[in-house]
Amino acid sequence: MKQAIYFTALLLFPWACVPDNGNYTYVDPGTLLPPTVTGIDAEYTLHMMDTLRVTPLVAEGAGEENDYLWYVYSTTMQRDTIGHSRELVFPVTLLPALNYRVTFQITNRESGLYRYYYTTLKVTTPFAEGWYVTKDQNNVTDLDFIFPDGKLAANILSAANGEGVPGEAVTSANAKNITVIVPLDDGRDSTFKDHDCIYVATRSTVQLYDLESMALMNKIENLFMLLPDKVAPADVICTAEAKVITNDSVSYCLDTRASAANIGKWGIVTPGSRIDPVNMCRSVVGGFLVFDPDTRSLKQLNSWKKAYSAVQAIGGTVPTTNMNFDMVFMKEKATMMAGGVALMKKRGTDELQGFTISGLLAGGLWENPTSPIIMNPFATSVTVPAGSRLHDATLYGTHGSMDVLYFSRGDNELWYYHLVNGIEENVLTLPAGESVVYAQTVVRYISGATYTNLAVLTSGGGRWTLRVYDFQPSSPLVAAEPLLVSSGEGNPRNVFYRSLTSTTSF
Repeated sequence: MKQAIYFTALLLFPWACVPDNGNYTYVDPGTLLPPTVTGIDAEYTLHMMDTLRVTPLVAEGAGEENDYLWYVYSTTMQRDTIGHSRELVFPVTLLPALNYRVTFQITNRESGLYRYYYTTLKVTTPFAEGWYVTKDQNNVTDLDFIFPDGKLAANILSAANGEGVPGEAVTSANAKNITVIVPLDDGRDSTFKDHDCIYVATRSTVQLYDLESMALMNKIENLFMLLPDKVAPADVICTAEAKVITNDSVSYCLDTRASAANIGKWGIVTPGSRIDPVNMCRSVVGGFLVFDPDTRSLKQLNSWKKAYSAVQAIGGTVPTTNMNFDMVFMKEKATMMAGGVALMKKRGTDELQGFTISGLLAGGLWENPTSPIIMNPFATSVTVPAGSRLHDATLYGTHGSMDVLYFSRGDNELWYYHLVNGIEENVLTLPAGESVVYAQTVVRYISGATYTNLAVLTSGGGRWTLRVYDFQPSSPLVAAEPLLVSSGEGNPRNVFYRSLTSTTSF
């Protein structure tokens, strides 16, 4: 009621005024508002693990005492403070293939007024194309990445996650089309369909990483339907349709065919007979030719059935069951449709027998289909002469399409043995102090063209060295000078090349 009376009084005396004594204190708005800022681009594009550096230019004048704040956010990420200084130095650990809003806030310390300035940060993956070297150092496994221009990024797992994988390195494998279910802290799951990943295996564990960002997605506890009692990975092999891990001489499969609703976990192969944990010949359709050392028999591992089947083939001088041989080495050629090669040792003797493995048989499988027209995958064989250096080999590799075994005797020399014509010849003699630990033909796909190279990885003095060679025309020999030479710290295990056409994103 008092407010109403007061309002009426004002209306009745509209000409009433208050004397002006002229005692106002005028404040310059320039001292209240923060100064203007320039020097921030509208957009920045960086690889993950690069550093975003921005130095805003603050206008001179009154009110130069300011507070600064930088933060970043996106449609899938809450606001995160990344700096409190005028200059921003921000190591980019954000996930690639997303756009982020980076905000700079400048606040007048006296008045508390502030201005905002925005820029867009586009994060791309630096790992779309290049060489991945699996190595370990001080009982921790990590990956080194070599860009196509030869630049090296060391320990990319540690850089992205703060740590590598515990244990001595076994292998790494590029794995496509996996459904990855990542448990969140709040008890929910985050699901990624048809994801591009990399398995990294050590003697004591295996972990799964995003191949775009190298972020850890799952540890071993979430990679098996039922975690094995004994964890002892020996190899991980991937095709477009299957991912297979051999753990303690038992195989586990993940079916990643387009028609399969995989949940990203390995299931045990049944019946779970013991197989050679390393020496397998894979095919492009997901089948694996494997060897049972207990019965000394060839079998097919059918990845989508998660089962073994007998390879009961006709023809050839060596049967596929109850073989009087022990397996030494078996692997597909780099162009898998060309089949593979194998080397076996006759039991109780020093005799070595080399085999050329046929490509896929009738029905697309090595097992005996309903058709009676089937050939023994080991139908072509040759006895390796007693004087061959192949008898002392400790490491083997295959060519892209030729019936050739590359081999080393644990030293700095690489040789080849041709399983058809018996020719044996030195391929490379590398510097003293280096030992060949990996030699394999690698197929790369770049800008629609196909390149076939020999990748040779050596170890010496606690360092690894990778050399990549062009082949001589129609020959298993290579050019005198390598296309690429790169070196880093650690004890190496293997190397693979990721082509740009393999790029995926979230």
